[in-house]
Formats: sequence, structure tokens, C-alpha cells
Amino acid sequence: MSFFSELNQKADLFRTTQTQDAIGGTVDSWTKTISLFPCLIQAVTASKRAMSGSIGVDVTHRLYSAIISVVEKDEVEQSGVRFRVLFVNNVRNHHMEIDLEELRRGA
Repeated sequence: MSFFSELNQKADLFRTTQTQDAIGGTVDSWTKTISLFPCLIQAVTASKRAMSGSIGVDVTHRLYSAIISVVEKDEVEQSGVRFRVLFVNNVRNHHMEIDLEELRRGA
């Protein structure tokens, strides 16, 4: 079984862009840059989560995908759940392993 056959979920990638408001200020807005890309998102273990917390970040999930254009601070949405990209690892130019933080909107 190949790595890519394990990518049995779909997600959307969002990137923030700045636009000018009516009084000359800037407003951040999120734009979908990639729709329904194949991936696998898994919760990290409690020990990995504690380890990331010790350096001041809260990695809750890891996303596996083919090579895509993604940068830290992008957001990923899968099945109505939104995540912030914390760290991007291009593994030997073969696939991506991306650390995510689950966002709880309105919390």
C-alpha cells in the first residue's frame, strides 16, 4: 500500500490577504487557495502535544499530503473544523507533514 493511497480525506486551504477598507485601513480576509486536496489529518498523541506545549505552541493534529503550496499561518478546513498551520515539513521532497492547531471559533 502506498503512502498516497492513505490520503483518504479532503480539505481546503485558506490564506489571509489584506484589503483596504473604506477609511484607508487594512482588513484581513481569508481566501480559499486550494479546494478539496487529498490529505490525512490525525490527532497527535498526548505526549507529542505536551512536548509542543513546552515550547509555547499547541500542536493538536498533523496533516499528511502530497506536496502543496502551504505556509505557516495558513488555515486548513476539513469537515467544518478549522486548523491553523504551525509548521510545514516537506519530507525529502516526497510529501508534506504539517503540524496544525485546532481553532475553536468563538471560544
